[in-house]
Amino acid sequence: MDITINPKYEHLQTFVEQIPEIFDGQGEEIYHLRNTIKVMQAPDGTAVNVKRYHVPHGLNRLVYSLGLRKPKGQRAYEYPQQLLQNGIDTPEPIAYIEERHCGLLGYTYFVSVQCDYGHTLYEVADAPEGSYEELAAQLAAFAATMHEKGIMHKDFTPGNILFYCDDDGQYHFSLVDTNRMHFGPVDMPTGLDNLKRMWGPKHFSELLFRHYAEQRHADADQAVADGLADHQVLHAVLLLEFNGEVRIPQDRAGGQDNTGNEPAVGGFHVLNFACCDQPCTLTEAAADDALN
Repeated sequence: MDITINPKYEHLQTFVEQIPEIFDGQGEEIYHLRNTIKVMQAPDGTAVNVKRYHVPHGLNRLVYSLGLRKPKGQRAYEYPQQLLQNGIDTPEPIAYIEERHCGLLGYTYFVSVQCDYGHTLYEVADAPEGSYEELAAQLAAFAATMHEKGIMHKDFTPGNILFYCDDDGQYHFSLVDTNRMHFGPVDMPTGLDNLKRMWGPKHFSELLFRHYAEQRHADADQAVADGLADHQVLHAVLLLEFNGEVRIPQDRAGGQDNTGNEPAVGGFHVLNFACCDQPCTLTEAAADDALN
């Protein structure tokens, strides 16, 4: 077993070393499909988020084992440090744990400080107009600033963005599930494509595209037209692929840091895509594939 630990948290070394042994029997499980996420309590009282990545299969396992590509857990540990250095909020990384068997990669673990932001953007899915306009504007500004710094979250989806609003009406955002990041120039078309992964009511998406374009000094009307057109294509593909069922399970809706919000419908968060005015649902297995 190999462990990489953030020097700031060296006092948790013994606890971190025990995680693979105690993981199945301790902690509060907040997500379990291909990967498993638990919130655990460190000896010093720190609430930590532990994500155990599934053992890769077939050729992928060989690719990761030979070092041809960094394992997801390793990327999840390394990338937040770059985000934080650039003023982009994300849960602080504590450690990365890697297990191997006969030289082949086994489970990997990413340990981070549990984020206490109280909301995810899934809450916008069935929100009425008048409740999310300022959120859309500030989210667009957040994305534009990040892209202009040469950083892009490749899975910029509702469950991967946590937020809260302070007493002054300022929204604060934190990125999770950051093992898929792009570091380098992000031009306007690429940045807009990235935002098209965001789900929500049509009006919310219109505002998001418009404010993002304005932040980047681009044609806002064209950005809205392009964004909504591609949303319609995405929606059609999902309906065909999943037989009309586009539903996110409640435990997945919280992303890496489930907030414990009540499910919208029957244990699931029902999403409104930007191209239509009626909710659609996505099966649990399909959601996991779509979001990973």
